[in-house]
Formats: sequence, structure tokens, C-alpha cells
Amino acid sequence: MSIFEGFIKAYNKRELPFDGTYYDLALALNAPPGRDNKLGDVQPAIELLQKAIVGNNWDKKEILKQDNGRFSFDLPEGYFDIHSVADGYRKLGTLLYLLRNGSLTKDSILFWDEPEARLNPKLSVEVARVLPMLAKAGMQIFLATHDFALGYELSLLAEYPPANPIDIKFFSLYKPDRQSTLIVESGSTLADIDHNSILDEFATQHDRETDLFYNGRGLNDTD
Repeated sequence: MSIFEGFIKAYNKRELPFDGTYYDLALALNAPPGRDNKLGDVQPAIELLQKAIVGNNWDKKEILKQDNGRFSFDLPEGYFDIHSVADGYRKLGTLLYLLRNGSLTKDSILFWDEPEARLNPKLSVEVARVLPMLAKAGMQIFLATHDFALGYELSLLAEYPPANPIDIKFFSLYKPDRQSTLIVESGSTLADIDHNSILDEFATQHDRETDLFYNGRGLNDTD
């Protein structure tokens, strides 16, 4: 979103170091917002994203606008150019705008790599809340994450499903060593995954803290 201004024209005329997914995303972002009565099942996800960005007491429908190819936020603190807000807001804003303009609808497929990157941890929980809404609206979502909070929230949703559950599947990719073939594990929850490097590292960190607390050993001690 931050490089959107002039990107489509430049991509069509120049050799740029961006793959085609950036161009496809720019084309999707180029469409104006749709009418509220045409948004259908994605409206709850839109409302949740807006609240995550601006809070509960901001009643403006259009918090993200495009003017002459440049995006800006209309926030409670004032108007902000897309380049002056946190990257996490730009990330959520991109998803919000794609929902608002009808680029993501029922039967869409969403590939999202590491949504937690440069995102406030509290907003990661909001992402975990909005993804099931999109799935219920009919989207198929492929998500890659290295974040414990986000993965755990989704696992809780799978373990304690609501009245109208959605299908969730977890996959772990690992190698026993660098020369081995990639192995894929799958499960209905994170507890079904034997090789979970995220959880393993959290457990190791807990062991280090316990050791420091009881023995006062430093991180560089080897004895």
C-alpha cells in the first residue's frame, strides 16, 4: 500500500524488482470502495478491522481513503498519510480496503504470509478473530506464521469451536537435519503437531528463565 502511488504505471513501463503478486495487489487496490449493501457476509470482518484500527468510538465508515493514487487514514488523531502510520496499520488497512472494494469476497482465496510481522501483538489477536469471519463468509485462507500468539489463538478456536465452527487445519514443515527431505505434519490443533519450533523455543526460553531464577546462571555460562 505504501508503494501503490504510481506503481501500476511504472510496472507496465519499466523493469522493476517486484514480482507479479505486487502488481496483482496494486490492481486490486485500485478499485474504489463498494456500496455497503453489496458487501454481504464480509461486513462483520470490515467492522472488526475498523475497530481494531480506530477503536470503538469512531463512527466514520471510510477510515481509509485513496486520493490521486495515494492512501491516507482518517483516524481519531487526525488525517495521516499512508507513509506516516505504523506498518501494522498499513497491513490491516490493505486487508480492510480489499474487503471494502469487493476484491476479497465469497469464494476468494487469500494467501497471507506472516501477518504478525511488524504488527502490535494486540493486533495479532484481532487478526485471529477476523480470519474465522472471512472463512465463514466463504473464503479459503492459507496462512503462514511464526507467531505463538496468533497460532495459539487459532488453535483455541479449533479446540473450542463456536456454535457454527469452521474447518481449520494446522501444518508444520520441518527437517530432521539440513540434508534431509522436508517433512510435513498436520493436525486439527497445535497439540497434534509433534514438531513445533515455535512452541519448542517458548519452552526452551522458560527453561532458561527457570534456570536463571533458581541458579543465577547467565546466558553465556557453559558449566
